[in-house]
Amino acid sequence: MLFGDKMKIMCRRHCIRYVFTFMTMCFVVGMYMAAIKHNMDVHKQFHIKRLKVKRDVHVHSRVHEFRQRMTNLKPIKEPPHVDKDKNSFKREDNDSLHVHIVEEHHEVIPYWFAAVRKGILPRSGNTLVHIDGHSDLAPPRFIPGYPTFKMPHEKDLRYLMQSNDVFIQASAMTGLVNRVIWVWPDWDQSNHDSNYFMSTISLGMVMTGQKTKPARKEFCACLKNETRFECRTIANISRQANYSVEDDYFTIPRSMCKIMKILIVEEIHEFKALSFFGKSDWIAESENIILDIDEDYFGCSYAIQPLLKSNLSLSKIVKLDNLIAAHLCPTSFSHEKESDKYLVDILAVARTKRACIKDNRLKHTDRCNETANVDLLKHFKHKLERLVSNNIVRMCSKYDNAYAFAHSLVTKIATYSINQIRALQETGFCSHTSTKTFRTDQNTPRFGICKGSNTPEDTAVLEHTPTLTELATRSVLLKGLLKKLTDHSVKLVTVSRSVRDGYTPRQFFERIEANVLNGLNESFHGQIDLHYDRELLGGKPGWPARHKA
Repeated sequence: MLFGDKMKIMCRRHCIRYVFTFMTMCFVVGMYMAAIKHNMDVHKQFHIKRLKVKRDVHVHSRVHEFRQRMTNLKPIKEPPHVDKDKNSFKREDNDSLHVHIVEEHHEVIPYWFAAVRKGILPRSGNTLVHIDGHSDLAPPRFIPGYPTFKMPHEKDLRYLMQSNDVFIQASAMTGLVNRVIWVWPDWDQSNHDSNYFMSTISLGMVMTGQKTKPARKEFCACLKNETRFECRTIANISRQANYSVEDDYFTIPRSMCKIMKILIVEEIHEFKALSFFGKSDWIAESENIILDIDEDYFGCSYAIQPLLKSNLSLSKIVKLDNLIAAHLCPTSFSHEKESDKYLVDILAVARTKRACIKDNRLKHTDRCNETANVDLLKHFKHKLERLVSNNIVRMCSKYDNAYAFAHSLVTKIATYSINQIRALQETGFCSHTSTKTFRTDQNTPRFGICKGSNTPEDTAVLEHTPTLTELATRSVLLKGLLKKLTDHSVKLVTVSRSVRDGYTPRQFFERIEANVLNGLNESFHGQIDLHYDRELLGGKPGWPARHKA
């Protein structure tokens, strides 16, 4: 009996020793794995600031208003802006690669989903290769009627087209895109800590319910930030939300964000992308690729610069812009084009009359003779009345006085120099966003001087004006990237001009677009089917060529 007790005691001791040893080993291994993970995190952290977005200053200023009236939003009923050109996917050669050129980046949405309907793209799981000077990874805003986390119907695509920097997350929420590879240019190096990093964005919904108020919904995104897993939303949807002034978002507890979609995001320097695109284990043969190119990949400039260089003060620019916005309110692409033509015609006649008076050598030329007896105010007041009565140009109110507007306009132009008038002609007039952009009754496109979203004093992005040498070098590099992609399953190509928002340098626009199209044509051996969107700013030739100033 004694011997049996001793054996039991020894067994217990051995068991305790083994358990203790096992726990010690688990602790050591756990600490080692944590150390490795921490080391990786140091080099591959996901910082929201890296996701440099193209935030229209008008959109940015409306975010705060939106948070206050979010539950009262009523979307305007309008025809869906989807694949209006029924020939956009017709082709004689079934092996051709569809290339669609749009103006603002979110205008790619109808083409992506039309490709799904026509069987060119699968409904889900696609990889987006995004060659751009900006990530465009901002979150969309939840609006009543939004098709949340499901494949949208044609009529609902407009909800995904809120601005030029939210279309990627909006597409990912539908399941269309699972992986984003953002190729960024060398000139954007200051916004990146390393030449490559990969992370995930967990996309979801946050909803709060109150007894006295209806439930509120908003999109949320969770991502790893330093050593924390942080969830964010753009609306102050809960008392538990904490606002970040620097980044303009609210952090919320992780438990509040119901995750519904995981998006893989990879950010890669253009030089490194050249070597990565050649790796068969990086992009699998089975991956279906949407190739998306923004022409601001070549550079990002201030569209307002010609006006400032002409010594036209910012205060004068703002006053003229406000005057025009208060009286001209185009609601269609045609209205916008004709409004620009009307204003540029006034400038052209005013400039010619001024030049004829100033330079005696011009007095007897045909142009001077044509404009000598033109009464600017009378002529353009009558012209505006004709345009409005024929619904060619739309004024903001039926009570608007054409004479008062024309008088104010002519009076202001009289204070500008010839060079300043020329700069206004060159810059032109447009809506700050496309008529295709999702609108609510409190958010209509503002028409005015086509000066873009950023100024030297107020910019959300890095400005970079390329040299001609740099344009040539980047064109060669882009061609190298495209040739590497020909070994993969590229299903669709979209190209965004980004001229309206003032990102792509307008003085180099024709050269940049020609280089992009030449690169695509050579890389895919001429087997491309090119389609220009019907509502391109300035039409197919582009904005700079619409009028010869």
